[in-house]
Amino acid sequence: MLSGPRPIRRRLCGLLLALLTAPLTAPHPLLASEAWAPAAEPEAWRIRRDRLLASGRLPAADWVYMDSMGTDRLEAGEYLSNPSRSGDVVTFEAAVMLRRAGERAWTVRSIPMRARCDLGVMERRNESGEWGPYPGRPDTAVKVRWICRQS
Repeated sequence: MLSGPRPIRRRLCGLLLALLTAPLTAPHPLLASEAWAPAAEPEAWRIRRDRLLASGRLPAADWVYMDSMGTDRLEAGEYLSNPSRSGDVVTFEAAVMLRRAGERAWTVRSIPMRARCDLGVMERRNESGEWGPYPGRPDTAVKVRWICRQS
């Protein structure tokens, strides 16, 4: 039972009651993870992608916007193209466009990757053609599920 001054107890009990009885307006992110899909490509990223394609620095392909992020130190965008499924594996080409603070030019990395649908992980192919782990993030599993649903 709560102890302490009555006004504080009353407020805490009221808050707890409100939280327990309030309708859920949006599902918890972990419960909604099955429904994840990339957001629409922001206009600024579409312009960057088009410029990098026109310059030849981004390989010609039907790139699908996946995600982007920006901090004081870095801007980065992730894209994928050419997904192809074989069993529980979807191979695809990934592109990462990034620019560090103070730099004018964008760096483009094109990486052969695969989504392991059965394991919920991504792997990348190294220069010798071997597959190895790709560093995961908290949202990797939901992105893998989305990629696997597309193929």
